[in-house]
Amino acid sequence: MKPASNGYAHGKLMLTGEYLVMHGALSLSVPLNKGQSLTASLSSSGILEWQASDVNGVWFNGVFSLPDLLPIKATNESAGEHLHKLFLAIRELDPQFIAESQGLVLNTNLEFNRKWGLGSSSSLIALLAEFAGVDALQLHQMVSNGSGYDVVCAISEKPVLFQRSGERILAEKIDFYPQFADDLFFVYLENKQDSAAEISSFLKKNPNDFISAVAEISEITRKILKAESIEDFNHLLSAHEFIMSKVLNRKVVKDVLFSDFQGAVKSLGAWGGDFVLASTSNGKDYASRYFSQRAYSTIFSYNELVLSEHSRQLKELPLL
Repeated sequence: MKPASNGYAHGKLMLTGEYLVMHGALSLSVPLNKGQSLTASLSSSGILEWQASDVNGVWFNGVFSLPDLLPIKATNESAGEHLHKLFLAIRELDPQFIAESQGLVLNTNLEFNRKWGLGSSSSLIALLAEFAGVDALQLHQMVSNGSGYDVVCAISEKPVLFQRSGERILAEKIDFYPQFADDLFFVYLENKQDSAAEISSFLKKNPNDFISAVAEISEITRKILKAESIEDFNHLLSAHEFIMSKVLNRKVVKDVLFSDFQGAVKSLGAWGGDFVLASTSNGKDYASRYFSQRAYSTIFSYNELVLSEHSRQLKELPLL
């Protein structure tokens, strides 16, 4: 454990492989230049004090007893319970985790709205794991039913190819920067989905039903890495949507909301409310105007949101 420290972890977006990554599909994800920071300082209060903020200000305050880490006060009950669960998991991995602390103050700050689904939970896991000196993926597996790609992204400076087979995880940091990145946009659908509930529901299905789809999505991921034109890229995004539409028995988002959009629109994360990736050769003005006219006001260009060499130089915040 590092009793007095600063840390930073990245947000994330999975570009390919949503849902089927749980059954072994090869996925592509990108770390974001927006993330979460943690500061820790010692105190003599005899308690652990926690304050969490995002771009809208402080949204959580909590107090936990020491050394047993039981919640004493929480302004958000579910957040307090989640932190308690994380503390207990860390104690399983390291029984000495702040066991002799005389007092501790922890502050986290999200650089994005916590409702956006860009990795508030995964970046928190990465930060706490580093602070406690435990393995981030181990901690993730103890508290989450997700694949773990998001925790890998949280501590990566590059895009990640991720594949999980049972408990075996393969993660490779790669160089991925489409030459048509200026034509790619991320749009928030204003209806945050419960990723944990979505995953739990999906995992109840028979994985043998998705063997062919897993292979197809993995191949699309490989082809996306090599796409040289936006036309090829759009075709691959649409093919990915078609496959997942059959897997999930849901209509693709473009047909439901954006049928006249000139380009491709692909769901990201839990279908139905998180971000979509919009790809068009008509330019930023067209994309901004199109989505704004439909009351979708949270729009980022690829370069605004995805971690790049330029943004990496600007934000050199230390990892714990």
